[in-house]
Amino acid sequence: MKMENKSANFYWWFGLIIVTLILLLGILLIFSNYFVYIPINYRIIFGGLIISYGAFRLAGIIIKSKKQDDENE
Repeated sequence: MKMENKSANFYWWFGLIIVTLILLLGILLIFSNYFVYIPINYRIIFGGLIISYGAFRLAGIIIKSKKQDDENE
C-alpha cells in the first residue's frame, strides 16, 4: 500500500513537470524571438497547439488524481 502511494506521488510530480515544460515551450514559441526563422503565423498555430496539449494533459492529471483520492476514501 505504501509503495503504491510513493509510485502515484512520483508519477503525479513527473506529470506536473512535463506539463510545465510543455506549456513553457508553447509560450516560448509564441512570444520569444528565439525562433525567428519560423514565420509568426506558424509559431502562433503550433504554439497554440502545444499549449492546448499541455492543458489537456494537465486536465488528465487532475482528473486521475481526483479519481484516486475518491477511491482511497
